[in-house]
Amino acid sequence: MLQAAELRNGQTRVVAPAAHGVPRRPGGTNAHVLRASVNSRQRAAGAYAAYLYKVWAVAAPETGWTGSLGYPYERILAGEEGGTYRAWYFLPRSTRTVLRHNNHGRYGWVNIFQFKHSNPDGDGPGRWAQPPQWWINIRNNDPDRLVLCVSHWRRPAFCQRRGLRSSHLPRVPFGRWFELRADVHPGNRIEFYLDGQLFETGRESDGPVGLRPGDSSWVFSPGYYLNTGTTFIDDVSFDRKPAAW
Repeated sequence: MLQAAELRNGQTRVVAPAAHGVPRRPGGTNAHVLRASVNSRQRAAGAYAAYLYKVWAVAAPETGWTGSLGYPYERILAGEEGGTYRAWYFLPRSTRTVLRHNNHGRYGWVNIFQFKHSNPDGDGPGRWAQPPQWWINIRNNDPDRLVLCVSHWRRPAFCQRRGLRSSHLPRVPFGRWFELRADVHPGNRIEFYLDGQLFETGRESDGPVGLRPGDSSWVFSPGYYLNTGTTFIDDVSFDRKPAAW
């Protein structure tokens, strides 16, 4: 689901890749891709979330909501969020230049792959909230080493934990298509892959994985969030797995 405000301001739109100098993804079958973009004017106005949202409704209020196209949210039961999530990305070299420049002060990392969950009492009784849970950032505090960094709620520096150095983090592969994948094992772990290679594992002991008791929805969001720049996204998918897979 694309948020209506994003559809209006053009931050997320379907484009022909060739019209933007982007090669067709090797093995890809689609003639169009999603372009997610944030410029300086939009970011200054607070419109810095260019995302594709997939929302699964678990309980009220989301079970009574509809998406921007007027269809009810797909419903799932707790545990059915387990499975493999994938998205292909093309980050142009112009975005690398932007992120190297916007790496301090009010700028910083950019979020490109995120899981969220909502709870009608998440901010206190009767106060609905939808915090992020686990996500992949482009970490750009070192402009000469832009890397992929996994974070989780209330610990954005998870990837910089003791005993690990930034050198273990994979560099962002600008100028070519690459695949990000997450295998979600609810209540156990979440494994993150770049082009099929495992680069990070978050465990329930680090932070919650999957739906929590009382949650009302589960959300998967590939896109471009917080900093300025552009990414192109193709073949977003979810392959549900059985419980305890």
